[in-house]
Amino acid sequence: NYVHSICHPRGGGDLPSFSFSRMQYYVYILTNKPHGVLYVGVTNNLVRRMYEHKNDLFDGFSNKYHTHQLIYFEYGSSIE
Repeated sequence: NYVHSICHPRGGGDLPSFSFSRMQYYVYILTNKPHGVLYVGVTNNLVRRMYEHKNDLFDGFSNKYHTHQLIYFEYGSSIE
C-alpha cells in the first residue's frame, strides 16, 4: 500500500498515476478550516471526490460542516 500525507498546505505533490488494469481505492480524511471536524471517506476516484466535496455538490455531513481540506489519503487495491 502507498501512504501519502499532505498535512502541510503546500506539501503533498501530485497524485500518483495508475494503469487501469486493476481498481484503486482511496481512504481519505478531510477537515474544515478551524480544524475542529474530521470527515473520513472511501472512493475509487480521489480527484473527482475532492471536486465534489470542495463544491458542496451533495447534501450531508461534509457539506454541513464544510470539510473541504484534504489532510491525508492512502490507496490500495482492495476496498477492505
